[in-house]
Amino acid sequence: MLGTLFFGLGPAWQLTRDEVLSDLKQEANSDRQRGRGLSAPRNLLIVGQVALSLVLLTAGGLFLRGAVAASSSDPGFAFERGLLLETDPGLAGYDEPRGRAA
Repeated sequence: MLGTLFFGLGPAWQLTRDEVLSDLKQEANSDRQRGRGLSAPRNLLIVGQVALSLVLLTAGGLFLRGAVAASSSDPGFAFERGLLLETDPGLAGYDEPRGRAA
């Protein structure tokens, strides 16, 4: 959290300036003059990042919906007043057939 605040304060501080709009307009004009279009590597990286973010958000939403559906489904047995017990009859000296009988 501190890293996010630390690295986010610089750009946030720069955006508080009054001449941000004029700087953005100058940047757009210089990009047009240099011939940068949608094929610029920077723009392709941004498109890729947005696409990956949408895929991850969709997968997370589907996982959450599946987890909620699984938690509300009927497993076919009751959880209340249940006890799970595991025994090892070999510790008492029983062989396998006698242990199953016990």
